[in-house]
Amino acid sequence: MRTLIINGQVFRNDSRSFAPMDILIEDGKILEVASRGAFSCLDAKMIDAQGKRIVSGLVDIHTHGIGGYDF
Repeated sequence: MRTLIINGQVFRNDSRSFAPMDILIEDGKILEVASRGAFSCLDAKMIDAQGKRIVSGLVDIHTHGIGGYDF
């Protein structure tokens, strides 16, 4: 199943800024990120992200401590 997220402001690592882009997802994996209107997937579930910012969901929890504490 394909999902198309449209109208979102996607964070771009290369420019460290947000840009209006669409995201095509299939079976839970991102296939492509492209400029707005680049996809014409009539068979995709559409999610309108108007007014939303989209950033990667990776959270690095690897740590050895902070503030003078180790664990």
